[in-house]
Amino acid sequence: MLVVALAAFFAGGYIQRNQLLVSSQANLKALQAKDQMIQSQEAQLAQTRQQLNQNSNQVAEIKAKLDESQKELSVTRQRLGAATREVDRLNASRSVAATRTPSRAPGAAAPLPAPAAARRTAEPGVYEAIQATSVYEGPSSASRVISQIKRGTRINVVRSAGDWLEVRSKRGNPPGYVRSDDARPIARAS
Repeated sequence: MLVVALAAFFAGGYIQRNQLLVSSQANLKALQAKDQMIQSQEAQLAQTRQQLNQNSNQVAEIKAKLDESQKELSVTRQRLGAATREVDRLNASRSVAATRTPSRAPGAAAPLPAPAAARRTAEPGVYEAIQATSVYEGPSSASRVISQIKRGTRINVVRSAGDWLEVRSKRGNPPGYVRSDDARPIARAS
């Protein structure tokens, strides 16, 4: 009986050891799988850090370019301000010179007034926009802009109003006015 009990004890220990071995091998495989997943995530993290560093460098470069552009803009604004002041000064000196009456010798004839600039009249017909321009509600740049037309667009001119051309759309757009300098005739109305 003692032999049977010892045999049973050793058999039970053997079975238990085999079960522990199988269980530990399963745990080892699970740990290896988790270790591989951790390594994969570490590799992704390293790649993400590298991309972040590259993006940070690009942001720094863009910021440097922006700073340089702002400096150039500031210098350009200063130059524009100086040029505007110079133009204002020249205009003021011209207006002062124009208001002065020149001294004339007695008996000298008065100078003839300068001829007025001839105003160009436009004939009705088909015109072509020579540059991108706005169509205004009235014959004034202070009027409301009702549409934009591109360079090369054909427009139907019905009459001229000073330096403006009255246009009518064949596509149902509202009538309006464009500057006469922004269009050229390509066909006259018959």
